[in-house]
Parts: sequence; C-alpha cells; structure tokens
Amino acid sequence: MPAATRNPLTEFVFRHHPAIYRRTGGKIGGKIGNAPVLLLNTVGRKTGKPRSNCLMCVERENGWAIAASWAGEPKHPIWYLNLMAAPDTTIEWQGKIEPVRARLLQDEERDRVWQEIVAQDEGFSVYEERTNGVREIPVVLLEKRPARILYGMNCSYFTGKLEAYFQTKGIPFEFRELNRAEFINLGKKTGVMQFPSVKEPDGTWLTDTTKIIDHFEDLETGRPVAPSDPVAAFCSRLFEDLFDEWYWRPALYYRWAHADDARLMSTELARQLLRDVPVPLFLRRLFVVLRQRLVYMKKDGVTRTTAPLIEAQYLDSLTELNRILAKRPYLFGEVPCEADFGLFGPFFRHFFCDPTSGRLMRNHAPNLLHWVTRLWSTRPVDIADKQSISEIPDDLGYFFDMISDDYLPYLKANAEAVTRGDGNVAYRAQGADWDIPVAPYRARCLNDLKQGYLALDDQAQSKVAELLSESAIAILNAPPTTTINETRIVGRLGLRV
Repeated sequence: MPAATRNPLTEFVFRHHPAIYRRTGGKIGGKIGNAPVLLLNTVGRKTGKPRSNCLMCVERENGWAIAASWAGEPKHPIWYLNLMAAPDTTIEWQGKIEPVRARLLQDEERDRVWQEIVAQDEGFSVYEERTNGVREIPVVLLEKRPARILYGMNCSYFTGKLEAYFQTKGIPFEFRELNRAEFINLGKKTGVMQFPSVKEPDGTWLTDTTKIIDHFEDLETGRPVAPSDPVAAFCSRLFEDLFDEWYWRPALYYRWAHADDARLMSTELARQLLRDVPVPLFLRRLFVVLRQRLVYMKKDGVTRTTAPLIEAQYLDSLTELNRILAKRPYLFGEVPCEADFGLFGPFFRHFFCDPTSGRLMRNHAPNLLHWVTRLWSTRPVDIADKQSISEIPDDLGYFFDMISDDYLPYLKANAEAVTRGDGNVAYRAQGADWDIPVAPYRARCLNDLKQGYLALDDQAQSKVAELLSESAIAILNAPPTTTINETRIVGRLGLRV
C-alpha cells in the first residue's frame, strides 16, 4: 500500500471512515490493501467526549498491534495520547465490540512487532523515514480483556432494554442466549430466576435492569443517561418505572392472546429456551402457550371485560408517542434517558417485533417505529455533541395522568398487600376492578420512587407537584415501607417473555 500524506482529501477520508466502518460492521472500510482495519474507541482526555479512529492493524494471538504513525507527522496522533491516558477501552472488529487494554511496546518487543507491521504494509517504512530524528513511532498492543457476558433471550422484554443501554453507552458485552438448564443454573448463581443477568469480567453477577443501569451510572461509564435537571431526572426514573411495570400486561397480552403471535413466540421459545428438553417440539410449544396464558393472562386479570382496556392502553399510547416523537428524537429531548430505555423494553422486543402489535405500530405510529430503530442503533458518537436534558417537555401529560390515576394507586395498594402478607391485591384502575397476585418487587419500586422524591429540595418537589395529582403526591410523600422482605425481591421473578 503506498504511503499516505495528510491533505484535505485524506483528512476527509479519515473523518468519515469510522462512520462507514461502524454502520457496515467493517464490511466496508475493514481493509486497506492487505492490511485489516479496526475501529478504536477512545475518550478525549481534555473534552471527555468519545472519539473513534479507523487504524490498520496486525492481528496477534492475544490482540491487535497498531502503530501511531499519523502518516509520518512530527507529533503523536491525538488518539494515541487519549489511549495512553485511558488504556482500558474497546475496539470494533468484524461487527463486534471487543474490550481491550492498551500496552505500549518497548525495545525488542516493539522492534519485532514493528517489522510485522512494515511487512504487512510497506508504507509504514516511509512514515518511519519521515519521523527519523523527530520521534519514534509508538507501537501499541491492544490486548484482549475478559468479556462481560449478558445472559438473556432474543425475544425478551428486559434483555432488549439492557442491550440498548449497553450499546448506547458503548459498554462492551457478549450476548449468550439461555436454554432451560442454563436458566436454572443462572438462578442458582444469582439467587433469582430471572433474565437478563450480567456476569462481570471479575466474576460479579448483576441482576435487575434498573439496578444494572444504576451500577454503570455510578461508575460514571460514558455520558450519563440521567438528565442534568433534578426534576427531569426524577421524572425520567418515574417514567422508566411506569414503562417497566405498567406496560408488561399489554406486552404479554398481545404476544399470547393472538393466535399468530402465540404460535410464533411459542415456537421460538420451544426451540431456544427449551431446546434441551427431550420432548417433541409441539409439546414444548403447547407447554409454553398454556403456561404463559395461565400465568400472564388469566391469573393477571385478563378477561373479556379487561381485554378492551388493555388494547385501549396500547392504542392510546401509540397515538401519544407518535405525536411526541414527531417533535424530537427521544422522549425528553435530544438524547436518550432512563425513560427511553424503560419504554424500549415493551416497545421493542414485544410491540415492535410481534406480528399483531407490530402491524398496529406501523399503521398508527410511524414516528414511534423510527424511534425504536433509532435507539437500537444509537452509539456514543451519535449523541456526543447533543444538548443535555435540562427541563421536562410540556407534552407528556398523558403519561403523568396515567401515573397519577392508575399506576401510583396500584403501587400503593400492592405495597400495603405485601406488608399484610396477602397473596393477592385488589385495586381499581383503567375503569375496572382488578384482583391479581401481589408483586413484592413493585413494593420496592414504590419505595425507590418515594426516596427519590423525598431527596428533592422543596422547589423541585413543587415542580413535580405541578405535574401529578394531589393524591399521587400524597403517595410519594408517605414514608417508605420498611417491612418488605428484601430477600424476596432481588429482581423480577419468572419467565416473563
């Protein structure tokens, strides 16, 4: 490959190469001459903003070797300085994100690898001549680091939510789809039968998508997803909780009440999750359908009377979300926040992907359809220069009313039932009476919301009070429930897909 020089044309190519590489998974721009190309992700040591550079590399058994040649310029490239300031980073390679640790090579090891680089592309010998007497071109080995593993399922509500969060934040992970035996073993390791679960490189296990997101936000990994304004931050978390817990019923209803959807998803679950069960496929499918319809429909209050209310919630939500997302790319503004990831759970793997609900979305909410694909493809570089969320949009009244009229009263009734030790909770919502099993996890959800509200100062609480009803504020003002058995509510129990 002929040696390059830095000029307006090459600068244009260098600037746009990463976007093409990322969008095509390296199928375009993944090779220059005989040299393979990787995409190096770094963070500006002064700006804190994510940066990406396409670099020719030499594959090695334990990683990839790169050279900071900068086409023979007298100074080290900016990406190299950023990398040395934060050696633990990621690369994109053949469509996957790989965690790596950068190590500057010295002396004989450096010379040996440099010869491999020159043998692969003679242009680097020209760069060496250009820098002779000015600087030695650094050679860096990007060594593979242990992978973070996300255990889940491709049809799962909360798995999709967590995948979108990791991708948006640029957090590397390896996805593994579970079978039945692995699911049981996962429960033994984490103490709760649920997915997704995350195994960290150091062996630590993480469960519950909300708590997993909190964990990585506390680590200050990448750009924060919480709005900078305290009121907006509280409302973002409130919306995440609403979407996580109040939209699961319509999500499960559309998947299992309609014949085409149930046939498709029972086949997928039978072939994936139950692939290690030694019985015929049709029996595995039958087991899945009967179980889901019993647990997530009949026991959860789905009847001929309530089914129209569940459908109305979905259709009305399509209308409201389509109107909102016609104005801005994400729920609260120019960047995604917790509310977006909460909404993504039901609206991606269920409503977007399943036949009946997906058809309704395509017909009634094209802007929402676009939001789903936008959030799924969002990467740190896409939002690096976007303005942070500093206020609550004024068009979210439909969801604030839902929180005031239905969701918070349900959470209150559920928490009281859990405290009493009841097996079921009776409440009224959406114009109907419901009697369903208690959910200890949601009692903790209410406690978390109360603590978040009570942590706001008086001025912020007053602003929240303008968005919710007096009765809803009274629920948030009540002391957190202290008799809930925390060991019972580590996460969301069961096969909720």
